[in-house]
Amino acid sequence: MKKNQASETTLLIALVLAILLAANAMLGFMLTEQSQASMKELLQTRMLDVANTAADMLDGDKLKTLKATDKDTPDYKKISDTLAMFRDNIDLAYIYCIQPKGERDFVFSVDPTLTDPGEFGSPIVYTEALYKASRGKAAVDNEPYDDAWGRFYSAYSPVFDSDGKVAGIVAVDFSAKWYDEQIDKQTRTMYTCIAISMIVCILLVFVATSRARRMVQSMTKDLSDLANVMDEITWEMSNIGASEELKKSLQNKSTNLGVLNERIRVLKDSLHSYWEDSGSKANSIVTALSSDYRNVYYLNLDTNKGICHRAMGQDCGLRAGQEFVFMETMEMYARDFVALEDQEAFLQFLRPKEIRLALKKKSLITRVFKIHREALNLYMTVRIAAINHPDNRVGFGIRAVGVGFADVDEETCRALLQNKSSDQ
Repeated sequence: MKKNQASETTLLIALVLAILLAANAMLGFMLTEQSQASMKELLQTRMLDVANTAADMLDGDKLKTLKATDKDTPDYKKISDTLAMFRDNIDLAYIYCIQPKGERDFVFSVDPTLTDPGEFGSPIVYTEALYKASRGKAAVDNEPYDDAWGRFYSAYSPVFDSDGKVAGIVAVDFSAKWYDEQIDKQTRTMYTCIAISMIVCILLVFVATSRARRMVQSMTKDLSDLANVMDEITWEMSNIGASEELKKSLQNKSTNLGVLNERIRVLKDSLHSYWEDSGSKANSIVTALSSDYRNVYYLNLDTNKGICHRAMGQDCGLRAGQEFVFMETMEMYARDFVALEDQEAFLQFLRPKEIRLALKKKSLITRVFKIHREALNLYMTVRIAAINHPDNRVGFGIRAVGVGFADVDEETCRALLQNKSSDQ
């Protein structure tokens, strides 16, 4: 059984870890994707900013008239120098101008590259971003392309002439390797953070489960000890008429939490039934032995509810087995039967609060009161004793009592009063 418990605990820990790791991995994947998208957007924005700035600095009217033979002209040199300024001061691979030659045909124009520049009029690799720029809208490549100089992402910005038409296009190339390295760097950072968080998460789970496992083991031991003590307490019960369920429970010595819980439940129910049965028998015995009492009542001190066990004559109109409100009935009894000078003391003696206080000092309390019944002056003894009940435990106080009324003659009354005076 302990092996099964360990297997269940291991399975639970593995399941918790799997859920946490899956959630962590999913969160990491989402953050990585979002980070990559944000990084790509930032890089593309930077590329477009460079291309747009360069395009704004060029004269479109002069750019569209340039030819391959104009390399030594002031207009060509001015455009080349402007592009070279970006080449020398910004971390990019190439910057150059492009001229559209047809619907989807494009060629090199001014290229300030120092080593192996693009030849004026030679074809350019077509991309969708380049086509958008030829239609007057700056754009950037979403995917890299390959040409004779390498593998690049490019941003394109149109240069307009005085009529607002596209006179040329400024292209800015960024190395795909550099671009991908920036993305990979960001990705590695995210994965490192995810790995660290997962390791911390695993450690925390192990620490938490280890502590919980120790607590469960301690609780299991305590429950097992409790069950064994209850077994000893109720062993006699199993020999004198306990249920088959209780006998079977007493024979099961497993420390499994589920079994312990079931054992304690069965034992609790059996003890409760035993107490109820004992209480019922005790009540019957009390009633049988109360022939000396004119009236016998059971009183719940918490609820002020009483049960009549014995009633002679028409006192208060109660019958055996009848439930009633105790103090309300006693007030009626006092008005009808107790002598006027004793009524206040009678009611004070029977108040539940006063009964509790008095029974803390003595196990049995007795008072004598003068009464009138059938035109006779009589004396009545009121005795109150605690009733044993499973709820009458240390710390809970007395919760139920028996109250008996008995008629006494004058001589007995004097003896009781004399004994009371000597006790005081």
